[in-house]
Amino acid sequence: MTLHLPTSKTDPFRRGIDIHVFRTNTSTCPVMAMQRYLGIREQAGALSSDHLFITNTGQVVSRHIFLFYLRKALTRAGFESKHYSGHSFRIGAATTAAAQMIESHLIMRLGRWSSDAYRVYIRTPISTLQQAQIAMSVITTNNL
Repeated sequence: MTLHLPTSKTDPFRRGIDIHVFRTNTSTCPVMAMQRYLGIREQAGALSSDHLFITNTGQVVSRHIFLFYLRKALTRAGFESKHYSGHSFRIGAATTAAAQMIESHLIMRLGRWSSDAYRVYIRTPISTLQQAQIAMSVITTNNL
Protein backbone atom coordinates (compact mmCIF):
# COMPACT_ATOMS: atom_id res chain seq x y z
CA MET A 1 0.00 0.00 0.00
CA THR A 2 1.34 3.45 -0.81
CA LEU A 3 0.19 6.58 0.99
CA HIS A 4 1.03 9.88 -0.65
CA LEU A 5 1.54 12.92 1.56
CA PRO A 6 1.31 16.11 -0.53
CA THR A 7 3.37 17.96 2.12
CA SER A 8 5.37 16.99 5.16
CA LYS A 9 7.81 18.69 7.51
CA THR A 10 10.42 16.22 6.24
CA ASP A 11 9.75 17.40 2.68
CA PRO A 12 11.24 20.92 2.58
CA PHE A 13 10.71 21.32 -1.18
CA ARG A 14 7.02 20.34 -0.96
CA ARG A 15 7.28 17.70 -3.67
CA GLY A 16 5.18 15.24 -1.70
CA ILE A 17 6.34 11.95 -0.33
CA ASP A 18 5.22 8.36 -0.74
CA ILE A 19 5.08 6.11 2.31
CA HIS A 20 5.14 2.42 1.47
CA VAL A 21 3.30 0.18 3.92
CA PHE A 22 3.63 -3.57 3.50
CA ARG A 23 1.39 -6.50 4.37
CA THR A 24 2.69 -8.36 7.42
CA ASN A 25 0.08 -11.14 7.59
CA THR A 26 -0.17 -10.70 11.35
CA SER A 27 -3.08 -9.68 13.58
CA THR A 28 -1.75 -6.12 13.49
CA CYS A 29 -1.17 -5.96 9.73
CA PRO A 30 -1.41 -2.29 8.71
CA VAL A 31 -2.67 -3.10 5.21
CA MET A 32 -5.49 -5.27 6.53
CA ALA A 33 -6.36 -2.62 9.14
CA MET A 34 -6.55 0.04 6.43
CA GLN A 35 -8.77 -2.18 4.28
CA ARG A 36 -11.15 -2.68 7.22
CA TYR A 37 -11.13 1.06 7.94
CA LEU A 38 -11.86 1.92 4.31
CA GLY A 39 -14.80 -0.49 4.33
CA ILE A 40 -16.26 1.08 7.49
CA ARG A 41 -15.59 4.56 6.10
CA GLU A 42 -17.40 3.71 2.86
CA GLN A 43 -20.38 2.22 4.75
CA ALA A 44 -20.60 5.47 6.74
CA GLY A 45 -21.03 7.37 3.48
CA ALA A 46 -17.57 8.87 3.03
CA LEU A 47 -16.60 9.71 -0.51
CA SER A 48 -13.28 8.76 -2.07
CA SER A 49 -12.61 12.49 -2.51
CA ASP A 50 -12.94 13.10 1.27
CA HIS A 51 -9.88 13.26 3.51
CA LEU A 52 -8.61 9.81 4.44
CA PHE A 53 -9.12 10.14 8.18
CA ILE A 54 -12.44 11.62 9.22
CA THR A 55 -14.64 11.30 12.27
CA ASN A 56 -18.02 9.59 12.16
CA THR A 57 -19.52 13.06 11.64
CA GLY A 58 -17.31 13.73 8.61
CA GLN A 59 -14.91 16.09 10.41
CA VAL A 60 -11.25 15.91 9.34
CA VAL A 61 -9.11 14.21 11.99
CA SER A 62 -6.68 16.94 12.96
CA ARG A 63 -3.65 16.42 15.19
CA HIS A 64 -5.68 17.79 18.10
CA ILE A 65 -8.57 15.37 17.51
CA PHE A 66 -6.19 12.43 17.02
CA LEU A 67 -4.40 13.11 20.30
CA PHE A 68 -7.71 13.58 22.13
CA TYR A 69 -8.94 10.13 21.05
CA LEU A 70 -5.51 8.54 21.55
CA ARG A 71 -5.41 9.73 25.15
CA LYS A 72 -9.00 8.62 25.69
CA ALA A 73 -8.17 5.11 24.38
CA LEU A 74 -5.00 4.91 26.49
CA THR A 75 -6.91 5.87 29.63
CA ARG A 76 -9.56 3.23 28.91
CA ALA A 77 -6.78 0.67 28.46
CA GLY A 78 -5.36 1.56 31.86
CA PHE A 79 -2.38 3.68 30.79
CA GLU A 80 -1.54 7.15 32.06
CA SER A 81 -2.20 9.19 28.95
CA LYS A 82 -0.07 12.11 30.16
CA HIS A 83 3.01 10.02 29.31
CA TYR A 84 2.07 9.84 25.61
CA SER A 85 2.12 12.32 22.74
CA GLY A 86 2.25 12.32 18.97
CA HIS A 87 6.00 11.70 19.21
CA SER A 88 5.37 8.46 21.10
CA PHE A 89 4.93 6.72 17.75
CA ARG A 90 8.32 7.93 16.51
CA ILE A 91 9.92 6.95 19.83
CA GLY A 92 8.30 3.52 19.73
CA ALA A 93 9.21 2.88 16.12
CA ALA A 94 12.85 3.97 16.52
CA THR A 95 13.23 2.00 19.77
CA THR A 96 11.66 -1.13 18.29
CA ALA A 97 13.79 -0.92 15.15
CA ALA A 98 16.98 -0.48 17.18
CA ALA A 99 16.05 -3.40 19.45
CA GLN A 100 15.58 -5.55 16.34
CA MET A 101 19.08 -4.53 15.20
CA ILE A 102 17.75 -2.84 12.08
CA GLU A 103 20.54 -0.93 10.36
CA SER A 104 20.66 2.81 11.00
CA HIS A 105 20.16 3.77 7.35
CA LEU A 106 16.92 1.75 7.32
CA ILE A 107 15.69 3.33 10.56
CA MET A 108 16.37 6.73 8.98
CA ARG A 109 14.50 5.77 5.82
CA LEU A 110 11.53 4.28 7.66
CA GLY A 111 11.18 7.39 9.85
CA ARG A 112 11.96 9.80 7.00
CA TRP A 113 14.93 11.23 8.93
CA SER A 114 17.67 12.90 6.88
CA SER A 115 20.16 12.88 9.78
CA ASP A 116 20.93 10.69 12.75
CA ALA A 117 18.42 12.67 14.83
CA TYR A 118 16.43 9.46 15.22
CA ARG A 119 18.94 8.38 17.86
CA VAL A 120 17.41 10.77 20.43
CA TYR A 121 14.14 8.84 20.13
CA ILE A 122 15.63 5.44 21.00
CA ARG A 123 14.86 4.39 24.56
CA THR A 124 17.29 1.82 25.94
CA PRO A 125 15.90 -0.48 28.65
CA ILE A 126 17.80 -0.65 31.94
CA SER A 127 18.22 -4.41 31.42
CA THR A 128 20.08 -3.76 28.15
CA LEU A 129 22.39 -1.28 29.89
CA GLN A 130 22.98 -3.85 32.64
CA GLN A 131 23.87 -6.54 30.08
CA ALA A 132 26.26 -4.16 28.33
CA GLN A 133 27.97 -3.27 31.59
CA ILE A 134 28.35 -6.94 32.54
CA ALA A 135 29.72 -7.77 29.08
CA MET A 136 32.23 -4.93 29.36
CA SER A 137 33.37 -6.06 32.81
CA VAL A 138 33.96 -9.61 31.53
CA ILE A 139 36.07 -8.29 28.67
CA THR A 140 38.03 -6.00 31.01
CA THR A 141 38.58 -8.79 33.57
CA ASN A 142 39.77 -11.24 30.91
CA ASN A 143 42.24 -8.67 29.56
CA LEU A 144 43.95 -8.06 32.93
